[in-house]
Amino acid sequence: MKISFKKDIRAKFLDFDKLHYVQIAFSDEQNLEEFFLKQACLELGLKDIFSYELAFLKDKNTAHVFLCEYDDLDKEYDFITSEILCFSYLKALNTDESGNFCVLYFEKSYSFMAIFEDNILKICKNIPKYTQNLLKDKNKFDDKTFLADLQSLELKELMQKYKSEEIFVFFDEEYKDLLALLQDNFALKSSYINKQTMSNLLFLASKEQNKDINFNKNFIFTQSKFFNQLLLVFSLAFVLSIAYPLYDFVDFKLKEDTYKHNISKNKLHQENTQKLKEEQAFMLEQKEELTKELSKHLNPSFMLEILEKLSLALAQNKTKINSLNIENKNLIISADKSPAFERFSVQIYSNAYFILKDKKQDEGSLELFLEFKDER
Repeated sequence: MKISFKKDIRAKFLDFDKLHYVQIAFSDEQNLEEFFLKQACLELGLKDIFSYELAFLKDKNTAHVFLCEYDDLDKEYDFITSEILCFSYLKALNTDESGNFCVLYFEKSYSFMAIFEDNILKICKNIPKYTQNLLKDKNKFDDKTFLADLQSLELKELMQKYKSEEIFVFFDEEYKDLLALLQDNFALKSSYINKQTMSNLLFLASKEQNKDINFNKNFIFTQSKFFNQLLLVFSLAFVLSIAYPLYDFVDFKLKEDTYKHNISKNKLHQENTQKLKEEQAFMLEQKEELTKELSKHLNPSFMLEILEKLSLALAQNKTKINSLNIENKNLIISADKSPAFERFSVQIYSNAYFILKDKKQDEGSLELFLEFKDER
């Protein structure tokens, strides 16, 4: 389902069968997104942490954490979430509705149940067998088997525990026989949720996404805080490895601290200190712009891998570059001619991670065209 509300917000639902779900207990962790991501991958047995994006709902000291693969996200959208993360807004659509309810959601390729108390998600379970096609097929669908399967999920007991007062059913068209079956069996009001209601819920979720610290319902770059922290640290190391050898930077910091506490100030040292600070600030700003642009086009883990290998090769030769352009696996590096960069251009021939495709030079500069060896 794809919906565009207005030019500056494009939102859609991500299919439930593309999600990984786990409940995680937490206490006072400072960076919850980082903790949820690491812990969810650990409990679900997922290895490459940067291949996943997360969304979550907090309920006291427990969180409902949903992961999806980065490659399943349409980067043209600003807000991507799951249907199950939006039902807490049902009360906002109809103030007469109770906040205690159950949702049975039947799509063409997946189905699930969810139970809410005071509009807070309490239980989420997959019902993979009962898709829309099966429910419509009178030759395959059996009422008694269906109800027995729901009972195996302890649906009735869970609704009683969380004081559910109504069952909401989503189907692509109103299915009165199914509503009547559920209402008779569970002795609760059963109501149909249509596509327009889902559109309205998606709209509300996209509007409220930054207003409540108890959830993050947007899969689009929900790793951003965690990833940006890593990227900032890596960017700083990368910039320093290009601009100056690390030991020069440490030496500079020691001299700067000594200078601040030294009564006899050295004017030349002050000028050099300021110059070094300005150069580092410029390089860091340049690197942040580069990584921001890269993140639009590359998988985060792939981007980090390229930058890590490149920074290592440059640092080994104490080489400073002027610009770096990346398109897919192709890199274009330009720098002023220097013995260090000349040495780097020679050693790149035998580098285990890059292939030198071409080399161009003029009077004052040198340009290398590389290809990253992605063997995954």
